[in-house]
Amino acid sequence: MLGKRSVAVLALVFILGVLVVAGPAGAVNERDALRGLQEVGVTVSYDSGVDLGNLPEVRLQSDVEIELRKSGIRVSTKDAASQAQDPSILYVHVNLLKSTMMYVYSLTLQLDQRVVLKRNPSTQIIATTWETSSLTFAGVRDPSEKIREHTLKLVDKFVGDYLKANQR
Repeated sequence: MLGKRSVAVLALVFILGVLVVAGPAGAVNERDALRGLQEVGVTVSYDSGVDLGNLPEVRLQSDVEIELRKSGIRVSTKDAASQAQDPSILYVHVNLLKSTMMYVYSLTLQLDQRVVLKRNPSTQIIATTWETSSLTFAGVRDPSEKIREHTLKLVDKFVGDYLKANQR
């Protein structure tokens, strides 16, 4: 029989799954926001109390950067990207929850860029212009490798959109 905590975890997973599948309402064509993008910085963050010792943030960040470079996308250091005239940073967020039955994790990739408000061109802000996310279950074993593989699949989605937007 399921405990109260397990039922709560499953309910949360269901709700998050519905939100992830539904996606943002009225989203513009995000691929257009990638046109002319020169380079990106990468930042990886984990939001969990679970130790992912087999997949430290620095390793996942390196894996993401390697995939971007292999696809011809220039990658800048995080410091250089934040100091750039036109900063673009690809954020990788991993949120992991462990119950007695399984691991549940959400992955989000989002590209933040400087944008100009059409109604007031002197106003520039940093905004998310491209985003994808996923909610996945893993067994009771260490989910590190599954998280890594799944993250790289989402990176492939970003690369595909980037390459389509920047066809030569």
